[in-house]
Amino acid sequence: MTGLGFHQYLTKLRLDHAKHLLRETSLTAKQIAGQSGFQNAVHFTRRCRELNGIPPRPLP
Repeated sequence: MTGLGFHQYLTKLRLDHAKHLLRETSLTAKQIAGQSGFQNAVHFTRRCRELNGIPPRPLP
């Protein structure tokens, strides 16, 4: 398996989808948060910083 708990795995999937949207679209963080299954942009930004060490926009 992945070695991740269900919640961690789901968060990783959401962040992977969000990274794709950040790279391929000009959507705002709020729009990306909603389309990726996060409660709001603050929650999305917090999770991104926790797992990647940086806020959403600077992701390559």
